[in-house]
Amino acid sequence: MKAFIISTKNNTINLIKKLLNDLNIESQDIYDIPSDYSFIEDEVNEKIKNADFVIAIIEELDANVFYEIGLSKGLGKPVFFIVNKNVKLPVSMTNMTHIT
Repeated sequence: MKAFIISTKNNTINLIKKLLNDLNIESQDIYDIPSDYSFIEDEVNEKIKNADFVIAIIEELDANVFYEIGLSKGLGKPVFFIVNKNVKLPVSMTNMTHIT
């Protein structure tokens, strides 16, 4: 099983990756893509396509995070949300189940 983790902060991802690894779930995130990779959007799209599910960690309002969430939803991927309690989600997302 494979997961793609969406987040703006690498330190939070490491905790989630360890938990997934303990459950024998392979995980990837944007920080696994080399920083000199010129087609990062294509690589992110491919990683989301190949994932069985997505975990979105929303620690702040960030356009890239919301783009990747939209792409995931558009591809029919289950998305699990972890949201910082200080973040006010957009109205279109307030009914989505999430952990704060």
